[in-house]
Amino acid sequence: MRVLGLQLDVLSSPVTVVDTQNGSVSFTVVMRPSGRPFFVPTHLWTLDPTRASATGTLPCSVYWSGGDASLDLSDERDRRLAYLILLSSPRLRRRS
Repeated sequence: MRVLGLQLDVLSSPVTVVDTQNGSVSFTVVMRPSGRPFFVPTHLWTLDPTRASATGTLPCSVYWSGGDASLDLSDERDRRLAYLILLSSPRLRRRS
C-alpha cells in the first residue's frame, strides 16, 4: 500500500461479500485522501505458484480504460496494476 501512496488508519465493518471458488470474501472500505473508496479483503486465500504468476485478462467491467487488459502477474508492475484496478473497482460497490 505504501507503493500506491495509501495508508490504513481505521477499517470499517465489512461492506460487501463476494463469492469465489474458494469461498466467500468480505471487503471493508477505506477512503483514500482523494475521497475515492479502496476495498480491502478481510482475508486472502492461497494460490498455487503457477496460478499466482499466470497471465490473466481483466473484464471490461473493471478495466474500462481501453488497451490490452492482459496482465502478467509474475511481473511486479503488472501485479501492482492488477491489485490497484481490482481493489478500487466500482463494480464491488454494487454488491454492498
